[in-house]
Amino acid sequence: MQHTDNSFYQCKYLYALEATNRKIMKRLILTVSMALAFVLFAFPEASTAEKVTLQLRWHHGFQFAGYYMAKEKGLFEKENLNVSFVEGGVGINHFDQVTQGEADFGVAGSELAIEYLKGRPFKCIAVIFQHSPYALMVRQSSGYNNPQQLRGKKIYMALAPRSNRPNNRIFTG
Repeated sequence: MQHTDNSFYQCKYLYALEATNRKIMKRLILTVSMALAFVLFAFPEASTAEKVTLQLRWHHGFQFAGYYMAKEKGLFEKENLNVSFVEGGVGINHFDQVTQGEADFGVAGSELAIEYLKGRPFKCIAVIFQHSPYALMVRQSSGYNNPQQLRGKKIYMALAPRSNRPNNRIFTG
């Protein structure tokens, strides 16, 4: 018996066309996915760099050279960070800038411990100096030759000399 009905051939043709379209779609999706992955991995700094603000405690100067050099050498960019520096100065409290969200990070000295004890929600994430740059000086005529001789004496300390707020304290040694 011979088929007079072409429906079998039409059905086979449609199935073959549909299979071909699926193959083309799979190839297209794979190609687009690979191209997108290449762009994202080849140029990560263009798509994922996080903006970060570092509040300096004083005007731009040599004391912040390590931060400037890290930016210049691309060390921040390697970590996908787009770091900007905000200059400090008279009347700018670098602790307030971080607390109020004006800056993401701040540069501070050992006075950070005092601010923390006051209840500020700070965390020390890096120690740049291994020793505090603060020094205790007395006049040679005072007769004091070592720190033990200062026990029970009053010691004046300027905690935030560049701030417009009176943060100076007198401690009893």
